[in-house]
Amino acid sequence: MEKIKIPAKKHTIEYEMKKSRFIATVEPLTGQEEVKKRIREIRDSYPGCRHVVYAFFTGDDRAMSGLSDDGEPHGTAGRPVYEVLKGSGLTDVLLTVTRYFGGTKLGTGGLVSAYGQSAKNVLEALPVKEKIYTIKTVFTLDYSLFDGVKKILADVGALNVEEEFSTGITIRTQIPMDEKDLFAEKIRDISRGEISPGFFEEGSC
Repeated sequence: MEKIKIPAKKHTIEYEMKKSRFIATVEPLTGQEEVKKRIREIRDSYPGCRHVVYAFFTGDDRAMSGLSDDGEPHGTAGRPVYEVLKGSGLTDVLLTVTRYFGGTKLGTGGLVSAYGQSAKNVLEALPVKEKIYTIKTVFTLDYSLFDGVKKILADVGALNVEEEFSTGITIRTQIPMDEKDLFAEKIRDISRGEISPGFFEEGSC
């Protein structure tokens, strides 16, 4: 199966052309319904900005996508940002370019160049990770098993591990789906059948 690339975190870079400021931000996106909310938040973060141009892709097959020129001449802003983002191969991603007008009109060619370059710059600097499908598990173990269980968690690439210490140790974590069966087998083996991890709530990281 082809690896699915997503942003590892939010990242922002600023680019300037003829005193117009272009602030490019790329960030993770869980669904299309988030887009309008994120755009409102960006407008609030940059008071007085002239435009907030954007493009996005969501879904493992990138089936959902969209773009906006936000008042710039048609095809000069959202489209170049969209094409650069499309070429990155990323999904579950929103890329915005916020513009502060610098007093000099850039023309259609200048706008295409500025928005496209802003998108390229921020994507080149963006940390990227593989999208991993996970399932949650919780179980309790004796202190004598703790070191061995920690090694198993590391071996299977467990994510978001939480440990609660009481009369025993309760572990809450997310296991990659393709490691689920191996993980359960190793936990049963190390505990001599006393622990059989329960799984619930599939998700992704």
